[in-house]
Amino acid sequence: MGGSGGDTLCYLLSADNEGVYTNTSHHGMAKNGKTLTWSKFDAEFPTLYKFSQNKHEINDVDNFERDIVNLSKKRIPFVVKHHFYNKEMDNRIKQYADLIDIGINYTMLPFVVRANLEKTSTLENLYSNDFTHLDTNLKKIMPKLDNDQRKKVVVWNLIKDIMNTINEFDLSKAPVQLENFFNNTYQLKSFFQSKGFHLNFDNDYFKLWLEKNKLLLPDDKYKRYIKDRNYQYSDTDIGIIERYVLLALANEKFQFLD
Repeated sequence: MGGSGGDTLCYLLSADNEGVYTNTSHHGMAKNGKTLTWSKFDAEFPTLYKFSQNKHEINDVDNFERDIVNLSKKRIPFVVKHHFYNKEMDNRIKQYADLIDIGINYTMLPFVVRANLEKTSTLENLYSNDFTHLDTNLKKIMPKLDNDQRKKVVVWNLIKDIMNTINEFDLSKAPVQLENFFNNTYQLKSFFQSKGFHLNFDNDYFKLWLEKNKLLLPDDKYKRYIKDRNYQYSDTDIGIIERYVLLALANEKFQFLD
């Protein structure tokens, strides 16, 4: 999902492993810390392009499986980026490739939402279910809201959608955790080494990425609330995104927080 570091991870893996096949190409870093990634079309494996752009449909799964099977037959290392969380598809292709989710927990959820809004086109696509996950009622009221209110609705929907994905796919227990980009790169390096990949974080690119993206992390007060399961969403000393995460965790209905 946008904002969870997938493009950066794909870039580092492709840069450190000569001859690895990928369905993306990388073009530096934007001022906001976004790794600039383009999808690559390969006529031999056409669905890899669609899945990397999140433009696939459910009936593309058969062709995606075919492309993964054919790619695995080449006996070369490959890193394929996609945005499709689907257990049925995972079960079909796991015998041909390792399936690696980037893990997200509730501590890092505000980072993902903040990075998504700052680095992707979510706010430019308010009425697209692929970006904002609005239900029918919310789509009806959006034109009546001001820009600040619309952003809060989008933040809420992103949080709820990501929380559903975290729970359904056990992302908080995934071996590759977004949190470890900041706290434990040794664990990430060791994990990918066990899969046959080199992963080097001691380079200027990652140091710059880290410097820029640390600005998007939640503060310590929010982290204490999460640790203590004390969901004080009325606390105006923390950011509005953090407050909406706490509101969701408190099982409250949506409201406009000031």
